[in-house]
Amino acid sequence: MKYQVVHNNVFSFDQIVESCELLSKLSLVENDWQRISFRQLQVHPFGSIKNESLDAFGNKLTNILFKKQIHSLRISSIHNVITNQIEFDYSKSCIIQDAINLKQMDLKNYQEDSLLAIVNDSIKSYAMQSLTQNQTVYKVALDLTHRIYQDFKFDPYISTIQSTTIDCLNNRAGVCQDFSHFAVACLKSIGLTARYISGYVDTKLDDNKIYIPGKDVSHAWFGVYDPNLGWLEFDPTNNMLVEDRHIRMAFGKDYNDVCPLKGKVDSKGGNSLKVSVDVSKID
Repeated sequence: MKYQVVHNNVFSFDQIVESCELLSKLSLVENDWQRISFRQLQVHPFGSIKNESLDAFGNKLTNILFKKQIHSLRISSIHNVITNQIEFDYSKSCIIQDAINLKQMDLKNYQEDSLLAIVNDSIKSYAMQSLTQNQTVYKVALDLTHRIYQDFKFDPYISTIQSTTIDCLNNRAGVCQDFSHFAVACLKSIGLTARYISGYVDTKLDDNKIYIPGKDVSHAWFGVYDPNLGWLEFDPTNNMLVEDRHIRMAFGKDYNDVCPLKGKVDSKGGNSLKVSVDVSKID
């Protein structure tokens, strides 16, 4: 499918800002799932200094620096993206024990501890309920996706961007970020390599008769590494395998690794941020 994604971030400051330095991860990743045909990062007011690099997960970083006084700031990312539906032969999915034994060193960044996708005995106990003898990576991740959808309530008011998997388990509720963190922690607790994925999902399907949580905001889901098939992706918020309606922005251990914008502002006053997202199909 072909999409245009527009992600607007508008900062309003109570007092004049003397300087501002931000780190952006708004640039969409490219891989076998998606190709970018147009990419633009707009920053207003003009006069900013922008430097680009890659982080440890392959996400594109843009450093945005203002050395002049500003009253407001708008940062917008615009992408035209072509998504692909990858067909896997799930009968070839790796047996869990083999996958644990075949951990790859180039994935070690995902295997490090997370401050949000915390692993503990309770989370491992939950994960073990999806694990049976000679079970495959695909079947465990799919069963876990179904169980999270059934066992946890979607509640946009119960958590924050810094809520942990412990909060999610205690509340049995949360949003896409919480469910994705929880799935990642569960899979890591049984020895698999998993990652948090930020992005967007097309909700305008079937003449807009279907609503999928994540509409007009950023979305999140998880991936698990299968040595035989590569990265497999699942969306526990919507109880589904990831399809070509999903658009990837960044990868990491958790939300902290993929936060779209973060940085520091030299000002004595407060500030507010208004975010809007539009995902639309294009010809």
